[in-house]
Amino acid sequence: MSSSPLQVKIAIYGVLCPSGEDNMHAFDATAGLQAAINAASDGVVTITNEVMGGDPCVNTVKAWGAVVLLNGKPLYFAGHENDQVNFNYSQTGLNQQ
Repeated sequence: MSSSPLQVKIAIYGVLCPSGEDNMHAFDATAGLQAAINAASDGVVTITNEVMGGDPCVNTVKAWGAVVLLNGKPLYFAGHENDQVNFNYSQTGLNQQ
């Protein structure tokens, strides 16, 4: 495991699928995002089905959100499938609430 100062507190990945009664598909993607951040020496991660742990709705662009702790301080992220995110960018303090 990396000694990254970034700890994923929670990450959610999913979508409101266009059809069907049970059309909300989302899941906890915390472990997958943490593994990707740990493996990225530069802190840059592309948010994909593989990184986040699966495809909750095939052929539909997914959304994601995460709370990532930087040395214990929460940082907030959100976006869409295939976004390329520099989680180290947060260390400048520009992504803090």
